[in-house]
Amino acid sequence: MKMNQLFKVCAFVAVVASQFSCMNYYKISGTLQNISAPDKVIPAHPQRYFILRNGDSAYHMNNISNNGGSFECRLESLPEEHTVHLTQGINRKMRFKRSQADSAVLNEVHVYITPDKAVVNGEKYILEPEKIQKIEVLEKDRQKTSTSYLLGGTAITIGTLVTVLVIAAGASMASWGN
Repeated sequence: MKMNQLFKVCAFVAVVASQFSCMNYYKISGTLQNISAPDKVIPAHPQRYFILRNGDSAYHMNNISNNGGSFECRLESLPEEHTVHLTQGINRKMRFKRSQADSAVLNEVHVYITPDKAVVNGEKYILEPEKIQKIEVLEKDRQKTSTSYLLGGTAITIGTLVTVLVIAAGASMASWGN
């Protein structure tokens, strides 16, 4: 194999390694299956972005207020940056891109309900606790992200070293031929 071809192969391997490394992951920090206390979960995260999941539909729950055990809000369309978790993240692997709007996923709480025909975009909605199937509070998966960066950094470093060694060996061989 000629040196030029070997260099191209090494460069290709380095690019592929960088594409599959250094990923950012998120996870569900607390899934509450039998919701007995949404009155504790929802007020505990007032700074979060609440998303109502009604079957295949999803809405932003704006201006949530506790109304004697139930929650009242205004339903709005989801902006693009809050649609990452609707498909379980990038490639369905609960991944997000830190440098883009995808990182908004770290601020979300998804409230899943039994299908309800009273859910209408742009309208006021009253969420009764018995309609809630589960609540997912999302957060960064630090362990998985750190592992990805460690393995990715190692792969990139090894790829770079191999490329440098190949170039150096090629230069050395070329000088022997003269």
